[in-house]
Amino acid sequence: MLNRQTIWKGATITAVVLGGVLGVAAPAAACSSGHFCAYDGRSYAAAVMVDTTTTANTTVGVADNRVASAKNFTSAKYCGVNQEFGGNVVRGIIPAGTSISDFSPWNDTFDFFWVGTAGSCG
Repeated sequence: MLNRQTIWKGATITAVVLGGVLGVAAPAAACSSGHFCAYDGRSYAAAVMVDTTTTANTTVGVADNRVASAKNFTSAKYCGVNQEFGGNVVRGIIPAGTSISDFSPWNDTFDFFWVGTAGSCG
């Protein structure tokens, strides 16, 4: 028969084991040469929300506005845009060949990226 002490020991062991497994952050996915990658977490961690080779004057959508960092290994400039009631507002610019580890205070606000080779964003 189980007593309270046995039950609490089992619960504690389970919590420690699960906490150890669940508490480990996933490693950031690599962003290949020639790609633009946007990540759900700061410092290129968590899920890759965008992985594209687009360099034309076009837009690339972002699922659920979930972007906190990005790496740009393309020849194009990427502009993070938020759609607001007054129109589109550029919240972040990632020039060709650069990376941004934290878009604060604009994390999780980009609706899409405008991709261009010259001129201003959008």
